[in-house]
Amino acid sequence: MFDPQAPKVPIRVDDFPIASKAICELMPTLLDALKASTALRQRLFQVEFLSTLAGDMLVTLLYHRKLDDTWRVAAESLAENLGVQIIGRARKQKIVLDRDFVTETLSIEGRDYHYRQYEGGFTQPNAVINTAMIQWARRCVGEQKDADLLELYCGNGNFTAPLADRFRRVLATEISKTSVKAARENFTANNIGNVMGVFVPASPFTDFSIAGLVTFNSTEQLFLLGAIAIAIGVMTYSKPVMM
Repeated sequence: MFDPQAPKVPIRVDDFPIASKAICELMPTLLDALKASTALRQRLFQVEFLSTLAGDMLVTLLYHRKLDDTWRVAAESLAENLGVQIIGRARKQKIVLDRDFVTETLSIEGRDYHYRQYEGGFTQPNAVINTAMIQWARRCVGEQKDADLLELYCGNGNFTAPLADRFRRVLATEISKTSVKAARENFTANNIGNVMGVFVPASPFTDFSIAGLVTFNSTEQLFLLGAIAIAIGVMTYSKPVMM
């Protein structure tokens, strides 16, 4: 971080209390281990963490150099010593030592929901707040056994799985390949049988412009269609559900 009044003067940050306790405890230990290894610290420029309430931890090390066998040996030793999953990334390189996901378990109204959260995919960063949001969503929708649910951009099924038993059927859409993979696995892991996934890549849509003034690429078109669908849904409902 840098002071806006002195942009060339870095502000030293030695801890990050808003992160999970597991990440906060791992940071100094990991830093010492990286400093002690030339193979691991050489041209390392970023470290990313992904932790779960279930106790899983994945660490991604990003480099400005090509990773070789020397790095792999050092990284495998580090992963074993710290008890974490490690991924190395560099330009056009991704080295997964064991697996590229963590497993999360959220307890929602007496039922445990299990999720695979993949490195590089979107996940809710705060599991406690995430649990509260899911519970709130379930209270809002109530029991809709004679109704169907359309969920746009369902991600890894974070909300889809816990909401599925509130509805007759669920149609979930997503365009991210990583999220699609996770969603399919998570629906299976949680024995969700009334969800149909429509997983559409952005590529089928070609760019188009309006009078040469505004151009929409394929991804922007999908978001536009999603916004229109949401607007129609809001105008169609006869009573508010977000109270």
